[in-house]
Amino acid sequence: AGGMAAILLAGEGIEVTLLERDKFPRYKIGESLVTSVLPLLDFVGLRERIEAAGFLKKYGAFFRVKHDLPAGYVDFTLGKYKYSYQVIRSEFDHVVLTYARDMGAHVFEEVSASEVEFSDERVVAVRWTRAGGSSGRTACDYVVDASGLAGLVSTRHLKNRIFQENFANLALGSYWSNHRLYQDERNLGYPTDFLAEALDDGAGWAWFIPLHDGTVSIGVVIGSEHFKQLRHDEADIGAIYRRLLQNTVSIKELIADARMVKEVRTWKDYSYVARNFSGIGFRLAGDAAGFIDPLFSTGVHLAFLGGLTGAASICAVLRGEVDERTSAEFHDAAVRKAYTRFLIIVAGIYRQIRNQEQVVLHGVDRNSVQLAFERIRPVVSGNIDLRTEQLDRETLIDLMQFEYDLTLERSQIATGNEAAKAELERLAARAEQVPDDMSIAAEQAVNGRYIRLVRGSLGLANV
Repeated sequence: AGGMAAILLAGEGIEVTLLERDKFPRYKIGESLVTSVLPLLDFVGLRERIEAAGFLKKYGAFFRVKHDLPAGYVDFTLGKYKYSYQVIRSEFDHVVLTYARDMGAHVFEEVSASEVEFSDERVVAVRWTRAGGSSGRTACDYVVDASGLAGLVSTRHLKNRIFQENFANLALGSYWSNHRLYQDERNLGYPTDFLAEALDDGAGWAWFIPLHDGTVSIGVVIGSEHFKQLRHDEADIGAIYRRLLQNTVSIKELIADARMVKEVRTWKDYSYVARNFSGIGFRLAGDAAGFIDPLFSTGVHLAFLGGLTGAASICAVLRGEVDERTSAEFHDAAVRKAYTRFLIIVAGIYRQIRNQEQVVLHGVDRNSVQLAFERIRPVVSGNIDLRTEQLDRETLIDLMQFEYDLTLERSQIATGNEAAKAELERLAARAEQVPDDMSIAAEQAVNGRYIRLVRGSLGLANV
């Protein structure tokens, strides 16, 4: 998120300072990307470097949401952009950070932002500390907070982070070699595609992500309380991880002769969202704004989207296109719309993952589970948020109706978050009664505006 915002702003001739806590390259989870990264990589001129890195291309994703049914498949090749990537994040993120520096951003590694200064309601400076202990202060006109889970502005200053109680999860993961690749029985997709499958006891789900170095990233996401129960009986994290993998259908077969080559890591996977993502002089982007369960590999998409809307909304003010509050409201609404759409769909799919006894997805039965994944492809690819998906009216209406079905559980997935509830109600109302004169451009717009994705003229335009 920070890297993309810096690249975009520096590319518009704006002076940017990027503070990075770590020394790159550094380890990071979140290796599977969606196709929405491609238009942004193209726009900023970074795609050639990403292609040169040799990452595996991802042409789609399999989701076995019920252990005794075939996996649903999201086919990226049906959209405008035909693939995304499965990346080693230390390498991918290093390419992004290096490009930000090459574009003219002042990049400082091993420097942590420790405090954001406000004058009345406006950000005026950032205080920071170097790894060696020295500290300082940098005055600024705008701050893009891309501090990840720490969420400096949200947790320390605004104190507005809300946790989604029904996604109180924990992830365990490691890397394997000498594994087999997934072959779908219907000859759908590619062996290197992303695979997610529900545990057969409904306790969670597992991911399987082949990487270009010959290893595969394998992780399991389960409820935090369930993990506590497992730890009560077994102290060894590795033993718990291996036991959970035995509750999969395909993955346990793919690693029957494989060897685990890295230690098992754990991550708190507790979904959360800030009540607001922007204000006078600041924008929240990426995990600093919100985090959703990684079932649909949305992390980098939401990070890039937040970096883009943050940069475009700032540019719009500097160009005199909108005032400060309108600019901040655009960023907030654009990120919230994307976040809420994913939240609706993840909650609906989780309902099926947790019920392995019967099919409970709205509007489908045992013979039509694939239909659900065809309906959500515009969202799961991420392209609907960037106005890049080639949508027709019928496809968009079908998607909206499916979202409406899933919002039947909306009171459970937005507890305590009035802004998210309002967005859920808006989506539901639009889907329940689609106006005859609805245009795709207007439905994809935010507050009647969209991002003008033109180099040298990045900003906001009216529909």
